[in-house]
Amino acid sequence: MVSQARHPAAPIDTAALARSLQAFGESVMLPRAAYEDPAVFAWEQKYFFDSGWACVGFSSQLPEPGDQRAESVGAGSVLLTRDEDGTLHAFANTCRHRGHELLPCGVTAQNNSIICPYHSWTYSLSGGLRFAQGFKGREGFDNSAWGLVELPVADWHGLIFVDGSGQAPPLATRWGNSTSWSRPMSPSGWSPRGGTNTTPRRTGRSSPRTTTSATTAR
Repeated sequence: MVSQARHPAAPIDTAALARSLQAFGESVMLPRAAYEDPAVFAWEQKYFFDSGWACVGFSSQLPEPGDQRAESVGAGSVLLTRDEDGTLHAFANTCRHRGHELLPCGVTAQNNSIICPYHSWTYSLSGGLRFAQGFKGREGFDNSAWGLVELPVADWHGLIFVDGSGQAPPLATRWGNSTSWSRPMSPSGWSPRGGTNTTPRRTGRSSPRTTTSATTAR
């Protein structure tokens, strides 16, 4: 997670937290609430992962045009795509029709379009609406106004970062010259652990909240 702007303090007892912040050798583990309190978890989702840049995966997970992958970010999720020109995109993982999840989190797909599993609204890999079932020829309906909600995305040494808030300063501005301090870690040589689920599945449930709210068509 990239350091973000200052936020309200976490809902943890300050006296208990002070013991954890003592000098090495005198400090203790974080208070129990830091690991299991739902209020702390909600605070972390809102102020750590929903409020700015977060690492969501590896560029190597989307090597070819047509590759798509969904990942969790905070309380919501993002859809990553590689378009025909090889450009990486990130979108709120929700259809503009009824707000259905476009791709389950952790799943990778390969297609020349993004197709919602609910009513088959179809989008280009760069987010533009191509087909809207039930709206073709409808007076006043403008396809160009109903593309996916795009989010800032950056490829840093093969790691994909997404700004789920859509409002954070550019990643390069936040980190400045990262070459010197990142060189010992060799991030370009990192790779994902374990297998990749490449079988998209349909879901009959409503989607979880996405990182950026979007108006849906009725």
